[in-house]
Amino acid sequence: MKLFDLHCDTPYELSKKKQKLKSNDLHVSLEKAEIFDKYIQCAAVWSDSEKSDSECLESFCGASAYFEKEAGGYIETARELEGSQRYGFILTVEDSRLLCGDLSSLRLLYERGARAMTLLWGGKSSVGSAWNAHGSLTDFGKEVLEGCFDIGIVPDLSHANDTVISYALERAEQRKKPVIATHSNSRSICPHMRNLTDENAVRIAAGGGIIGISLFPPHLRGETAEISDIISHIDHYISILGTESVCLGCDLDGIGSTPEGISHIGDLARLYDALSKSHGSYICERVFYNNAYIFFINNLPQGRT
Repeated sequence: MKLFDLHCDTPYELSKKKQKLKSNDLHVSLEKAEIFDKYIQCAAVWSDSEKSDSECLESFCGASAYFEKEAGGYIETARELEGSQRYGFILTVEDSRLLCGDLSSLRLLYERGARAMTLLWGGKSSVGSAWNAHGSLTDFGKEVLEGCFDIGIVPDLSHANDTVISYALERAEQRKKPVIATHSNSRSICPHMRNLTDENAVRIAAGGGIIGISLFPPHLRGETAEISDIISHIDHYISILGTESVCLGCDLDGIGSTPEGISHIGDLARLYDALSKSHGSYICERVFYNNAYIFFINNLPQGRT
């Protein structure tokens, strides 16, 4: 059994609590992940909503360095991903307001190893409007989007509102670049504004992007959720996207509750078993590992320059 997860918030939480990646009281640890024969994790550093933009940049530098030491380095290229051993971590950024209005900071993020970035998280910022606010990208936000395309940081549309997503997809289509949604469920299954419309999900997949299923119960069903609710979102995305674009983006260590039966990353074995029984090994392996692996093999730089 292999896992390639598109989103967790473990770097920020691990650094804040000064715990060890091998063993800790978080959702994600190497000990909890021992059930997987291969485990690749997109590991996000969150821009804390209670901190200023400049404080978030400082926090990113500290948390990414702390986690890099714990993880033994980051996967930054396709060659490194292909040659990775049992565990591997790809650094990502959650909320680009940490750029502090300075586009040159994108280079800092890239040099630190960041290979994907959510543009927004909540409310309004110097970058634009998130899922719970009206408006589009600001002029600076549009520069950030173009800069991501230019430098090789994949834009992540999770947390963005429909207006921002539509604009970003239009630019991605024009530039023939993929965008992703690392932890965004289907609004057709659960009508939460953080979730994706079918139209936007189809456009993400059509442009070569991938979408990760989040485990946050309010984005799956409501106050509570079960493993069957996760599978309902997987089913719907497969029905409109096919089998090659659906992944997991669990959002572990970034959510306050999880579905019944899943308390940490090791419990994903229960989802694997249920999905394998209902859909067979081919689809299960696609969702759990292969789709994300293929995307990053195709979209990471081939080697370090």
